[in-house]
This record gives sequence, structure tokens and C-alpha cells, in this order.
Amino acid sequence: MQHILVTPMNDPEGTMFAHLQQLTPLLKTIFAKAFVSIPATTIQKQADYVAWIESEPFFVVQRCEGDPPVGHYFADLYRYSARHSQPDDLLHLCYIDRLAFALETDYREACINDIRSVSLDDAPLIFERSAKAWDTHPQNYREIEHMVTRVGELLFGKSWDLGWCHLVATPEQLNTALESIDNPNISMVAEIVIGLRAVIDHKAVDWLAWEDPYIFNADAETLKAQREASQQEVFKRLAYAVPMMQHLYETAKSTE
Repeated sequence: MQHILVTPMNDPEGTMFAHLQQLTPLLKTIFAKAFVSIPATTIQKQADYVAWIESEPFFVVQRCEGDPPVGHYFADLYRYSARHSQPDDLLHLCYIDRLAFALETDYREACINDIRSVSLDDAPLIFERSAKAWDTHPQNYREIEHMVTRVGELLFGKSWDLGWCHLVATPEQLNTALESIDNPNISMVAEIVIGLRAVIDHKAVDWLAWEDPYIFNADAETLKAQREASQQEVFKRLAYAVPMMQHLYETAKSTE
């Protein structure tokens, strides 16, 4: 059994690449390798970083043709990683900004221990945001995503963080969940959970606290207040939350 990192790198500004380059020696002690998918615009604008990552044997790089919609982009990466992994590998689907925050702060030890503790018997598993972690997020983020969780509870009697930030699955589990998914929206991450609903487990962790203040070197309370006052932030989150709730409803209706 090996732990494998799977992460998109849509990073035309190079912010996440800088963190990734700094973290790579540590990542090599946690994961056996990393699958990384890079869209065309990032390849064009971050040629030096792309040359670096492709020279590192630790990374398996998937170059995208163009800049696909986020749902297709993620699904292609997840299918690619499942196809090129061993049956007993554990694929950690996550994001570099979340991982950088956890591993570059006081959460490092807890994050590493949680990742290493996952066994094949635990998969599929969502590392979900604890109450303490959610308290660091803007209120509008929390309320909108909690609505989705509540709909899942009402329809299926289970509580899931459907807008998850870190999900662990075997290649077979991931392929099964992706079989019928062709969703261009980020809401497809919820469809993965719904597809695994009969077997998926979850573990609440503090290290999934809100990463943006750290990543953007901003005052946490100031940034939080700005996001809470922004109607655009509400629209942004409803754009994926509403389709998630719709998919929950349609799945429940189809299995009546």
C-alpha cells in the first residue's frame, strides 16, 4: 500500500507552484508519488515551474489540451491517476493550497499523522472540516455549504462534507464513483461522494482551517469580513451548492 498525492495545478500566477516547490522534500516523505494536472494557460505562463516539475521523478504530470471546465479537468485527472496506480494504492485527492497551509503551519504534525494513519480498510474516506476548522471560514461559506450537508442528512440520513477538500480512495473506488459523471461544474466533487455513499466514511480534522489568509499573506479577520460582505462570494458558492442539492434530490428520488 502506498499513499499517492493527486492534485490539480491551475496556477497561472505561480503562487501554488512556489509552495509546491518548497514542500516537495516533505511531500516525498509522506507520499510515494504525485499526479499533477496542468492546464494550457498555466503551462504557457509558468514555463519555468512546469520545466521544474516535469524534471522531478516524484511527479507524474498530465498536460491538458486547453483549459477544460473545472469538472472535466478534475475528472480527467482523477481517472488518469486511477488508471496509472496499483489496486492497493490510496489516492489522496486534495489541493496544494490546503496542503501547503496544513504542512507549513502548526498543523503539520497532525496532518502528516492523519494522512499516514489511513489504511485500505478506511477507504473511501473524507477528511472533513471540523467545527473548529469551519469557525475560521467566512460565515457565508459555512452557511451555504452546511445547507448542502443538511440536505444530504434529510435525504440519506448521513452527514457528508460534500464540498470536500481532501478525499482518499482506492483506484477501483474512484473509478466506480466516476463512471457516470460528466459534469463540467465543480459540483462534481459531491457526485463522487454520492456515488460512494454506501461505503464512504469521514473524519473531522482541524488542519482544514481556512487557508486563504495564509496563502495570500492577508490579515485573517480583515479578509474574512471582506468575504462575508461580498454578494459575489455568495453567488460563487451558490453556483456549486445548488447543483449539489439538485443532484442529492435526483439521486434520492431515483432510489425511492
